[in-house]
Amino acid sequence: MPWSQPATVLRLIGLLMSSEFVRTGLLVSYLPLVAPQLGLTPAAVGLIFGLHYLADALAKGPVGVLSERYGLGRVLLLGALLGLGTLLLVHRSPGETGPGVMLLALVSVAWGLCYAALWPGVMAAAQHFARPGMTTRALAVASVSVAPAIALGLLGVGQLMQRRAELAFPLLLGAQLLALLLALSLLRLWLPQTTRPDAGT
Repeated sequence: MPWSQPATVLRLIGLLMSSEFVRTGLLVSYLPLVAPQLGLTPAAVGLIFGLHYLADALAKGPVGVLSERYGLGRVLLLGALLGLGTLLLVHRSPGETGPGVMLLALVSVAWGLCYAALWPGVMAAAQHFARPGMTTRALAVASVSVAPAIALGLLGVGQLMQRRAELAFPLLLGAQLLALLLALSLLRLWLPQTTRPDAGT
């Protein structure tokens, strides 16, 4: 392992993998196909998708400051909870009224704001805990390991929605619950720049 505290970094990578799987699977593959039963137009789906990723992109700086002040683990946990909330909002049984585009948009933006801490946090931890002379390898492993999860969210969930649509939501829910458990296990984690006695636990 290229890290001095592999358990911490592996949990972060696992959190990133499960979160990316859910985010890609939900927003790219699942939501567009269930939109009609939620009363959402393609434009509304595009709005929810776009606002989430825009919030993620624009919030990386400000959220980094919040992570240093309140702890990375707390921000990651909030992001996992908001991801779960978004997932539950888009799951409706036949005949149930959808949550509405404004509520979905607001929740997806809040999710994106907290999600902005995930990638930088994982990369910062991978670098901080890298063994001497192994920083490049540590960062490469952390970055490349997420690609399969993104591909599975995009292609796997899409194929599942076409063949066994009833299994897609339980799969996404299970992955998001795993992300929530991993985030809970990292609750006391602070960014490497912050001096805390319990950092890395």
